[in-house]
Amino acid sequence: MQLERPRKHWVSTFLETISALFVVGCLFRTEEIIVGRLEGVIAGNDNCEIVGNWNSPLPWDIKEFEDRLRPGDRLEFHRGVYEHWGIYVGEYEGMKHAVIHFGMFEGGSAFSKKKAFGSSSAASQKPEIRADTIAQILGSCSMKVRINNSRDKEVEPLDLDVIIGVAKIMHRQNTPREYSLFSNNCEHFVNLCRYGEPYSAQAVEAVLTVVFLSLGAIIAFCEFIG
Repeated sequence: MQLERPRKHWVSTFLETISALFVVGCLFRTEEIIVGRLEGVIAGNDNCEIVGNWNSPLPWDIKEFEDRLRPGDRLEFHRGVYEHWGIYVGEYEGMKHAVIHFGMFEGGSAFSKKKAFGSSSAASQKPEIRADTIAQILGSCSMKVRINNSRDKEVEPLDLDVIIGVAKIMHRQNTPREYSLFSNNCEHFVNLCRYGEPYSAQAVEAVLTVVFLSLGAIIAFCEFIG
């Protein structure tokens, strides 16, 4: 004689269902917490407001410097009489540590200091948006580089994808730009990428310097003829 298996009471079935849903909910919640923490680490793992130390072109110094970089960083290159700027974009066009930057170029990655200050230059020198390695931009041992995101304290940076996207699009399309120390230089370009608005502290300083020198000359002249 075959015995019939007792049927589960509906209450037991209901409790088992609730328990299963509770377990599934806990699993999803745990996943959300883990992913959220990972995203928080990635989002917060930047160099916001950072102004780093200067680094030389020596290979071991550059290697250590590159390890500290984050895509979207503003890089300041000290070139003696002026500062050159670029946006770090990470791996790009076969380069592990690429920098997109704007300037006057005449063969290779050399810069024209004369043109940077608005003087006349050879016809072969043209404004260009380029992608180079840090070592290529530094060139000689007299140059140095650092992270400089100091403007983050005044203006909130755009989303990382936007910063990198704008820099790469402008580079790939080689967006036409006329070079001007006072209104459209390498720092204007970098700040346009990172903040969505062109700005150059060194251009402002240059204008103020011209104004003060002019005032000084006028005052000296007035005193001379007075």
